[in-house]
Amino acid sequence: MALLLPALKEYPNEPVLFTDLARAYYDLGKLDDAEASLNKAQGLLLAQRDRGKNIDQAFIDNLLGFVNRDFARIACKKNDRISAEKFFKEALKRSDRNPIIWKSYAHFLQDGGQIRESKEALEKAATLEKQELQFREDVILTVPTILRNSPFKYQKNDSQGEAYDCR
Repeated sequence: MALLLPALKEYPNEPVLFTDLARAYYDLGKLDDAEASLNKAQGLLLAQRDRGKNIDQAFIDNLLGFVNRDFARIACKKNDRISAEKFFKEALKRSDRNPIIWKSYAHFLQDGGQIRESKEALEKAATLEKQELQFREDVILTVPTILRNSPFKYQKNDSQGEAYDCR
């Protein structure tokens, strides 16, 4: 909190700071404050999405997925499983390739006794994580080739340290 509040004063329209603040409030048991922070984050994200220009829509939807997942967690704490289910469904609609949200949903289903559905959600999360790891491995294996074929050549410059120089 000591870092978040000054950052919010400096960047009052940064939705990620409001989601972080909401999680801090959640951890402190201040659920109403957490909800208020999530509402602010959601409003900022929707405004950014609606402006649309030069905005990565997938990134915004992923953040909105996390916001809805966090709303679901709050609803669970308040023993409101109906609202939690609605928020999880919205989170997955916005970010259906996010294994973190699928895992959270699986735990929610398990807590409600929906064991088969929970297992399916965990399997979906595991598949997505495997795909994500394969993608990262592919990127890591490709980077040396990209750098070798890059117009940027590594050159040591004693006066300013190491640098890339475009030649």
